[in-house]
Amino acid sequence: MDLTSATWHKSSYSSSNGGNCVEVASLASAVAVRDSKNPDGGTLVLSPAAWRALIASVKATEAAAPVTAAGMGRVDYFRDPAAPAANSLVVGASAVITDGEGRILLHRRADSGNWALPGGAMELGGTLTGCAIREVREETGFDVRIDRIAGIYSDPGHVFAYDDGEVRQEFSICLACTITGGALAVSSESTGVRFAAVGDLPALQIHPSIRTRIQGFLSAQAPVLR
Repeated sequence: MDLTSATWHKSSYSSSNGGNCVEVASLASAVAVRDSKNPDGGTLVLSPAAWRALIASVKATEAAAPVTAAGMGRVDYFRDPAAPAANSLVVGASAVITDGEGRILLHRRADSGNWALPGGAMELGGTLTGCAIREVREETGFDVRIDRIAGIYSDPGHVFAYDDGEVRQEFSICLACTITGGALAVSSESTGVRFAAVGDLPALQIHPSIRTRIQGFLSAQAPVLR
């Protein structure tokens, strides 16, 4: 199978620090998977049905400890007195994007089922704006322009505990963006992408930290610091 024109996306089971890097390409009648650190080392090609079965199996097996972008189990603590103390801080970017009707662009995370703003962790050698633009394109299919900082969120009460002992404190810079091109597309990291009216947000499954970022964007033009 000729894969020279395939568009590869980093899987939600890949880390931003270079570990367990798996890339996925959606083809006309198949799904291709390869190691991003060794792209010439061989490619696994699955039928769409086999790919769906694989994802369903992973979700069912690890439902108690969702597999994260680092390929590890993660427990999300939000203002929980039982949460472990943070020992890590990683800069991340998230993006708030609206359409002409004021609806907000969300994608449904494959690992948790939550509707979320597109975003992810910065990579060494990269920039915050580059991170946001890349993550929006990978997770939603759209190209965007960064307009302003909507908020900076570093709540010590929101931490993520990983299998390897890392306990990461939230540190996300939320950017207001405008769509400049592309088209809505669902990636391997998501099960859905949609524009949601503000009035529909209360009924959606959204993590409290994401609701805080959306509310900050809607309520102020100056950056929100929390």
